[in-house]
Amino acid sequence: MIVVLDTSVISAFVKIGKLDLLRKLLEKNRVLIPDTVFREIIHEEALDALAFSEEELNNKGKWILVEQVDISDVKNNLGYGEKGTIKLAKSRDAVAVIDDSNARKNALEYGLKITGTLGLLCSALEEQIISRSELKRILNDLRIKDDFRISEGLMKNMLK
Repeated sequence: MIVVLDTSVISAFVKIGKLDLLRKLLEKNRVLIPDTVFREIIHEEALDALAFSEEELNNKGKWILVEQVDISDVKNNLGYGEKGTIKLAKSRDAVAVIDDSNARKNALEYGLKITGTLGLLCSALEEQIISRSELKRILNDLRIKDDFRISEGLMKNMLK
């Protein structure tokens, strides 16, 4: 499967020190980001994971391929990274991994399959990559370190 990551997802995993978990979760997938997301990434650890050609992939820890995308025909009420994520996912029949609710709504309007940070974490729990106690720590870290908005009800539901 092909997945296209938005900036917020990468940033969330970096801020909580779990970029390795994101890699492990997606290791069986082809992982892409549009160049619009590349321009938004500020975390050195994430930049180190980027490849700009097929030849660079899996070389020296590089596991995310950056691809050029034209976003001129994507709705204007989104950020550049979100526009690029939606456009690239649509062109590759990929899953868009986006957290922003407005961007998710737009992605669904384009007929895309979507997930986000919380969906990836649920998968990690289901696949027994992380335990419930680790999920709880990660969710708390997201709220504190990334100002990630998650309701108590949703958090309790995820931890059942």
